[in-house]
Amino acid sequence: MAKLKVFVSHRTVEAKFADLLRVRLSRDFIGIVKFFISTDVTSVPAGSQWYAQVISELQAADMLLALCSNEAVGQPWINYEAGGACARGVDVIPLCYGGMVPDHLPVPLAMSQGVMLTDEKGLQKLYERIREKIGCDMPDTDFRALADEFRNLERELNKQLAAETAASRRQNADSIVQDPHVLCVSSQQYLDLGLANELQTVLDHFPKNLQHEIVTTSHELFASLGPQEVNVVHIAA
Repeated sequence: MAKLKVFVSHRTVEAKFADLLRVRLSRDFIGIVKFFISTDVTSVPAGSQWYAQVISELQAADMLLALCSNEAVGQPWINYEAGGACARGVDVIPLCYGGMVPDHLPVPLAMSQGVMLTDEKGLQKLYERIREKIGCDMPDTDFRALADEFRNLERELNKQLAAETAASRRQNADSIVQDPHVLCVSSQQYLDLGLANELQTVLDHFPKNLQHEIVTTSHELFASLGPQEVNVVHIAA
């Protein structure tokens, strides 16, 4: 009974899914399945060249498992790894969760039959394909309980992403300058060319209540930048 080399492709933020997958498959298939986790430092020896190691593991893999959430399928390296496996004729199994479903997978992931990682029937299909590749009996696995574990991780991930989004919004809100001082830098030559109307079009896009100055000489510019803070500078020249 030959060992099965499995390459797992995923985002760093979803490492817990890859860890659970490795632990359960290793246990249920009694160590026959050997893993390489593409973003796991324990899979890449210290001092090795990461890219060369990934290519080497892709070339040696018998199967690629791609963890596919809505966010993950947009990452270039996941599609690159899946495309490389497809080119070798290696089995690629997209494992969907986090809002992604097999019918919505993009190419090249859509070229393979995906399963739902959070569904007991999907997990059973995954185990069946691995069993067929190895040529062993089906493990006695509680797929419902395993699906529950992945659903719990999915809820944790959703909370984490929601918290990160809220923090990002707060940070953006904190960075907004109230009543900014705006400086328009132009030149008399620009205005003499008859472009004052274009300049006015730009000015009209700013709120009327802002402190908004127009300077056309270097002397005026140095005077405006000296004693007071300027938050926005736009140049028409």
